[in-house]
Amino acid sequence: MTEGYKNECDFVKYINNKKYSDLNNNLKGFIKFIFNDVKDNTILICKRYKTRDKSDIFIKTNNVTKNISIKSGMRVSVHAEPVSSFIDFLIKMNFRKSIIENLLLYHYGDFTLDGTGKIRLSAFELKDRYKDEIKIMNNYFNHKNIIKKIALRCIFEGTSKKNQADYIYYGSPKNGIYASKEEIIDYFCSHKYKEIKSPHFSGLTYQNWNRNIVYNLKLESHRYYCQFKWPTIIEDIKKIRSSQ
Repeated sequence: MTEGYKNECDFVKYINNKKYSDLNNNLKGFIKFIFNDVKDNTILICKRYKTRDKSDIFIKTNNVTKNISIKSGMRVSVHAEPVSSFIDFLIKMNFRKSIIENLLLYHYGDFTLDGTGKIRLSAFELKDRYKDEIKIMNNYFNHKNIIKKIALRCIFEGTSKKNQADYIYYGSPKNGIYASKEEIIDYFCSHKYKEIKSPHFSGLTYQNWNRNIVYNLKLESHRYYCQFKWPTIIEDIKKIRSSQ
């Protein structure tokens, strides 16, 4: 059992079929945040989603259901998909061809646009070799209309758009921080993250899932996936909450 799975099960254990008054203070605060009207005798339903969409659990009361994505750990990964499908998504967004080609050069790190090169560079080498291209990409990526669409896909909707998340909760049932979809997107659109030196869409960093520079056959398929991480998730959600 992974720590993430155990954490999700703990939420179900602490919330499902419990009265609001039975919850600890941390969960009471979260429930008050996501539901407008709860009383001490309000009964809550909480279940895990069996499919691996963006929401891990749902909480329901008074015929109102809220979907929650639960995060934990450091440098949180929020999304992964085949790079081919992500590029198709960017094409549908009318991304400039040169930007897509630069992203593919960075993604594969082998001087090709399709991963067929013989020499593979590390992430450190790529950031140095393509530092000018990365600056150009980041200037292009970090516009509000692009940030919003990427954040929706990577954090809240996924590629299937099933069980879309309404809230992000970081932590455990005993101690956690949280923010709504709207709060997070607004925050991303108003912050520049200039300290991030890799390709990024606001606070979400882009990377190859595994560059496999050691040519391990078991990892080769991972080269064809892109991954998005949210390295400042704790600081960002704390700032969102403190600003309210």
